[in-house]
Amino acid sequence: MASVANNQLVITADFGNANVKVDYDINFSSFDQNSNIRYFEMCYLIGKDAPPEDATDDKITSMIGLSGTFVASNGVASVHRTRTKTVDWDSLNEDIGLDEIRALVTLTPELPASVSSESNQVTASF
Repeated sequence: MASVANNQLVITADFGNANVKVDYDINFSSFDQNSNIRYFEMCYLIGKDAPPEDATDDKITSMIGLSGTFVASNGVASVHRTRTKTVDWDSLNEDIGLDEIRALVTLTPELPASVSSESNQVTASF
């Protein structure tokens, strides 16, 4: 199964905006390389909640849009990704006090579809 490594987040201020950059590597297993299975790839910013908030980490914004993207090995062992987005600085303020923000990258395998078939109907009297 594919894995994500070297996930690094950088946020810089730019006149009321925040320039967000996330770099990471996707490492593919030999199974991924041989089967070329696709993964749905998403990258989010997550805000760490602390008391007196609800202590639930909040998804702040999607880095690559709501639709995400698909990625497959195409025979290579790894790919490097750089995702950038400019957001309103205030949109990063998701709780009271200091904001602790990190990037979350998820890979969801696109599994083969199930196949089923029904036989003809037989009427029987028992």
